[in-house]
Amino acid sequence: MRPDKDYRRGASSLLSIFRGEMMTLGYEDEEIIEAVIEECDSGSLDAWREVRQQFRHLEEIRSEGEDQ
Repeated sequence: MRPDKDYRRGASSLLSIFRGEMMTLGYEDEEIIEAVIEECDSGSLDAWREVRQQFRHLEEIRSEGEDQ
């Protein structure tokens, strides 16, 4: 079952408000993402951190390739 457009718009609006408020308090995007994951599906937090670490590693490799 797919959520209807009104549900998606409501969720998007709520997340935008939450993100804005958290950024106003000085939180970075990654901190906000981790807080949401921890609250909604704490078992996925380690997987998120691992993916983020691998992505950063790939970015480093790409940057080194561009420097050469």
